[in-house]
Amino acid sequence: CLSKPCANGGTCSPISSGSDYTCACAAGYTGKNCTAEPDPCLSKPCANGGTCSPISSGSDYTCACAAGYTGKNCTAEPDPCLSKPCANGGTCSPISSGSDYTCACAAGYTGKNCTDEPDPCLSKPCANGGTCSPISSGSDYTCACAAGYTGKNCTDGKPRDVC
Repeated sequence: CLSKPCANGGTCSPISSGSDYTCACAAGYTGKNCTAEPDPCLSKPCANGGTCSPISSGSDYTCACAAGYTGKNCTAEPDPCLSKPCANGGTCSPISSGSDYTCACAAGYTGKNCTDEPDPCLSKPCANGGTCSPISSGSDYTCACAAGYTGKNCTDGKPRDVC
């Protein structure tokens, strides 16, 4: 121990044989002579499935975060818009809580993810007693016109004179 082999504030103790020693290392150091810093990834600092990698200096690390997570330790809330949940040209906006979102839907679409098309018969497009029926695609309709009327919306023609 006369050569002071324990670095970084470590305390040397001779082993009973006299030809060897052990070092009691100060906090933050390890190894035979207290020169190695502990692996910063041992404490598992990367959350949410992130992968820790020590940086060459030994005391710092980087986290490779799982998809949707960010930040030094991968603790930032995932971006709910990352998966592009708004269909048909809708625009996604995260809600302040961080885990939910709203969609601003393009014209003609509704619903949480802009996947619903409104019933085209809600606006009652069939005039003069015509009956509206949605077509299977959901965005179009047909009118069954009352007697004497024709056209897409039953607006062509006039009733027959029954007298």
